[in-house]
Order: sequence, then structure tokens, then C-alpha cells
Amino acid sequence: MIHTDNKNNSNAEMMKLNNHFLILAQQQLTTDPLLARHKLGLTEAAASFISKLSPIDIMTLSDSGISAVTFRFAEGSLAHLTNYLSGDDLAITQAVLGCES
Repeated sequence: MIHTDNKNNSNAEMMKLNNHFLILAQQQLTTDPLLARHKLGLTEAAASFISKLSPIDIMTLSDSGISAVTFRFAEGSLAHLTNYLSGDDLAITQAVLGCES
């Protein structure tokens, strides 16, 4: 029974993650498409696809059980993120810009 509850909870969390990501991505793509594509790591085709989703499409994809989100940690960014956690406020800007360490 515990296994089933964990699976149901995981599915619910995946649905929420997909829903929030797709809505946020659409909002950012509407506001500033180039910056949104860069921040979210989207190709032009993916950005176009997400921009055209209706609310019903978003709910359908969110409920699919497949992650619509891909997390990416570029090796070069990890050093900047570590520096940020150590108190270097400039490190986040460097990570976003892709500056070398």
C-alpha cells in the first residue's frame, strides 16, 4: 500500500511540475522570447510548440505522466553555482552568461 501511495504522490508531483513549467514557459515566451529560450534552454521549435499550447493542451500534457521538463547543469555552470552558494553574488550572472571560471 505504501508503494502505491508513493507512486500516486510522485505522479501528482510530476503533473504539478509539468503544469507549472509549461505555464511559466508560456508567460516568459510571451514577455521576452529570446531571453526565455536562453533561460529555459529551448530550441526555436520547442518554444513555438509551447507558445501555441491551449490551456487544455497544457492540462493534457501535464497529466500524461511524462516529464515535460529537462533539467540541465552545464559543467561550466557548476563552479559558478558553487561560488554563489559560498557568497559570491556575481557568480549567478556569470553562470547565466556562460563566463569561464
